[in-house]
Amino acid sequence: MKFTGQVRVPEVDHPGVPATIVVEEGQTEVFLEGESLGRWSLFDVRAARLVSSAFSLSLDGEEITFIADEPVDFAYKGVDHMAGVCARYKSMTIPRR
Repeated sequence: MKFTGQVRVPEVDHPGVPATIVVEEGQTEVFLEGESLGRWSLFDVRAARLVSSAFSLSLDGEEITFIADEPVDFAYKGVDHMAGVCARYKSMTIPRR
């Protein structure tokens, strides 16, 4: 799944950078202006809606804000998929005594 929009870094005051977020199987990859920022396992990705079209993404501890062009699509397809995969990963861990 591909989602387009803009990425902003919370600590830096600058306009958003055109971005594409690709969610495949168990990974998320972020492209800024066509260049890959990196690829993360969905086990290490957390996403939450901030307001309307803005989403907070934690990529293995690195925080970015994604302003989605299609926020409903990203919320119901992207964020839900990420959360579901993460929940499956966590359910596979060995229980501790």
